[in-house]
Amino acid sequence: MLNSYYTIKEDGSNEIIIKKSRFICDLKRVTTEEEAQAFIQQIKKTHYKANHHCFAYVLATTPQTLRFSDDGEPSGTAGPPMLDILQKKELINLVAVVTRYFGGTKLGTGGLVRAYSGSLQEGLAAIGIVKGELYQGCQLVLDYAQQGNLDYFLTTHPQYLLTETAYTDKVTMIIQVKVHEVPQFTAEITELLQGSVPVAALDTRYVEVPIDERL
Repeated sequence: MLNSYYTIKEDGSNEIIIKKSRFICDLKRVTTEEEAQAFIQQIKKTHYKANHHCFAYVLATTPQTLRFSDDGEPSGTAGPPMLDILQKKELINLVAVVTRYFGGTKLGTGGLVRAYSGSLQEGLAAIGIVKGELYQGCQLVLDYAQQGNLDYFLTTHPQYLLTETAYTDKVTMIIQVKVHEVPQFTAEITELLQGSVPVAALDTRYVEVPIDERL
């Protein structure tokens, strides 16, 4: 299980025009080759009049699954540069399809590389990238008199995410902590509350947050 990963924020599409040729970048989150191939076929059916449907995808298998296609463009001018972008950005579990409607002007090999790369880059920028990190749910059951100290602690430690508070005869708080930070969190809570409140481990889950472009 990965401690962290990068992928697209959501499925989406973006279009650019280069010398009258339309380049449409469609992006989709997938986890299997069957899903990736089905999406590629779906795009081909949607844009059945287009000249090319070049693609690249990366799946978080062991080892990683990497696939690409130039779909009739000169070898190495579309699929490989698209895959290179996905790998450099460390993106996983997504498929990118760039559809081209030829506008009548040839771009040359260098121009094609720039066009397909640029289409994918702009598509990623328009849709957005997220970083997913594996968090451990930590449950604390404390007295009302202790809540103020814990609330203040959480405001000064924003890396710990309070996701639920329930009030009965006690206060139950559920806090999401990055898996690798759980020992540190437990030690801090033990010191803060003088060992009077145990930290109960709940399920782990991924929490995704948007990030700025890194490349």
